Amino acid sequence: LSYLSNDESTRLTSVTNLKNFINNPTDPIQGLMQWASLKALPSHHIFALRAPSAILVFLTLALTSVVLYLKFRNRYLPYTFALLAISSPWTILLSHQGYMPGIDILALVTAIYCGYYLITSSDIKDKWKKYSLLMMSVSTGLIAIQPFGPFILTLLIVLGLKSEELRNFINSLNKKQKILLLWPVFILPLINIGFFLADINNWKLISGLTLLQNPIHIPKDLIFNTRSIFGIEQSQGLSLGTGRPDLLLMAALALTVYEIFKKRICRKELVVGLSVSLIISALYGAPTSIVLTIPFTIAILALALANMIRIIDAAFPLNPYPRNIARTGMLLLICLITVLNVYTFITATARENTPQDINQITIARQSSVE
Repeated sequence: LSYLSNDESTRLTSVTNLKNFINNPTDPIQGLMQWASLKALPSHHIFALRAPSAILVFLTLALTSVVLYLKFRNRYLPYTFALLAISSPWTILLSHQGYMPGIDILALVTAIYCGYYLITSSDIKDKWKKYSLLMMSVSTGLIAIQPFGPFILTLLIVLGLKSEELRNFINSLNKKQKILLLWPVFILPLINIGFFLADINNWKLISGLTLLQNPIHIPKDLIFNTRSIFGIEQSQGLSLGTGRPDLLLMAALALTVYEIFKKRICRKELVVGLSVSLIISALYGAPTSIVLTIPFTIAILALALANMIRIIDAAFPLNPYPRNIARTGMLLLICLITVLNVYTFITATARENTPQDINQITIARQSSVE
């Protein structure tokens, strides 16, 4: 991992000069962070290029843990999710990549969801709810400068207006507070004007047309990314290097689908989110764009394990001794999974997905499309 892949080298050339990057702002937030880190650490290109990616990935996972707790009200879930996320081979591997298409959208959408649930589903003080609303409005405004941004912005505004809880909170604010907290939704999208003035062809990138120029590659990349996530052996996607399918994730997903038919809350959202994130990752086409699916895959696995601990609590409501013994067993299981994840990364993933190997995967995908 001490080398740059072809995509990273291209990215390095792009973000070193801010003027050049503005002419093709694929991931504006990550790109601006990379430009700033390269200015601060001009002699450490690899670290400066990859550090913003790692920061955004782990920020996304931290916000996801908050959302999961507020959605499922399982006090074990955030800790289980955090342990699995920090040690996940995919998280560790992808946080080393200096350019992952779609990471901006992932971070922004997660921030919007987190802010929404803090406002509508938590008992925090109104002051913090106002900060949450500001985080939501800034993230919503910045989405407009992403690929498909104008369409996503419109969809988010419509969904926000349909939310009675969110409307009631906004209506409880005075006029000055509304202006201070909601201005980013209407002002930040105007950044697109600067991008259009820099290069009129940027409208293709902002509208998402650039991602749809080769529609034939979308179903193929969808298959490659799906096989990568589930560890199924294939040659044109990232690999865990073990040569074995991820049976634990498959079992957790099957359990989640079963719980959908049992009408358990929010299970459908996880499966739909995983499906949509796979499709969006296929639109971007890059093998590292599977980062979009990581929060959902880890959440599905973490939810299954956290619910097992919850079942233990319900099985032994009065006698603490067998309950504590069973909890200890579950803790050992979760810790064993985290150790196995780190072992998988050290022994297999780093060798299977070096920058040179990622170059070969990317070239193989491009040649298959052509």
